[in-house]
Amino acid sequence: MNTTAGIGTPYWFEWEVGLLKCLEMLQDANIESVILQSSNFSCLDDVVVNEKDGITNIQVKHSDIGARFSYSDLLSGDNSLIKKLATEWQQKKDIFNIKKINIATNRLWGNKKADGCCSFEDFIKKVLVEWKKDAEYKPDDASQKNAIKRIKTELSFLNNDLHCFIEKLCFLQLDNRDVLQKKIREKIVEIIGDDRDAVINMVENNLASSLRIWTTSAREKEEINREDIYKAICDNQIQLPQYDVYSEKPIFPSRKRFAEKFISFIKKTTKKNIFLHGLPGSGKTNFVSYLSELPDSLVDCRFYTYLPIKKNETYFSDDSGYYSSEYLWTCLLYQLQKKFAELGILYEIKFPLCYSYMSNQQKRNAVLKYLGIYSQCIKREIYVFIDGIDH
Repeated sequence: MNTTAGIGTPYWFEWEVGLLKCLEMLQDANIESVILQSSNFSCLDDVVVNEKDGITNIQVKHSDIGARFSYSDLLSGDNSLIKKLATEWQQKKDIFNIKKINIATNRLWGNKKADGCCSFEDFIKKVLVEWKKDAEYKPDDASQKNAIKRIKTELSFLNNDLHCFIEKLCFLQLDNRDVLQKKIREKIVEIIGDDRDAVINMVENNLASSLRIWTTSAREKEEINREDIYKAICDNQIQLPQYDVYSEKPIFPSRKRFAEKFISFIKKTTKKNIFLHGLPGSGKTNFVSYLSELPDSLVDCRFYTYLPIKKNETYFSDDSGYYSSEYLWTCLLYQLQKKFAELGILYEIKFPLCYSYMSNQQKRNAVLKYLGIYSQCIKREIYVFIDGIDH
């Protein structure tokens, strides 16, 4: 029984080609965004790289078998591949600044003469190079002349646009999928500055999850920019206790008056540390929850050293581990990441990418640094509430 289980599909291959371009964007200022499966094109749609000086369209022709790419792949059929690409280019050239049309494949170039034409490899490496330079190029070799004639015949409808299209046409030989994946991992190492397998694997998983959005109807926008890539890598998949503590209703008038005094006090004081104390069950956690729900709340970040008691739950947590410095700094970095993501400036401020793998001291330094940056962003003091500091 034949099976293709586990074999990478052509679609996954082209997505990985696009993903490598996305990673390059973090290091190449000329790349402004990348689109996978662009709705602006029907034939030039696989990978669209928007650069400052124009658009590069990459059409990926992947194969899982050891076939070669030859004239038949380019010219076969009434509506051949090159005809479809040229037709769309001619229709779109006044709308989009298309500077390159790359036909990219993991196949080797055809190395045999066919129908009186030189080998496809010879055409790409020699003939096309000279033809791009000179619209009237006429090689001495008859088989090379026939190759040009065959292409011209196929593209006769372009008329005066023919040479402009030829100038933009490029053929790229891609690595096989294993090598491509290795390049992606190497690029990840360059970007995150960490070569530990666990870290690289985490980033790869984050990007793979994002690809399932960027390449489907689930996406809210087509263009993938630096912030999108940075945000995807920055998702640390950290395991923190999950709970939400909402204030109990109703809020007594006396508590509201106290909140007004409390907010006024912390806005005016020069003290860096403020303690709110009271007997167990007196409502300290509930009070901070109320503050966090107010418009323009001053509760910027919040950390619980224990799992708060909820009135509808019949059990009590043993609070194991939640008072550690590791949880504190990781939790605060996680909250700051979300805030900067909402502002869309993770890439701009170079927020730590894989902070869950940093040492506690590195996390602490990062928290203090980025609390200051967040303060500058929102133009006021930043307030971090630590619930249960006596733990």
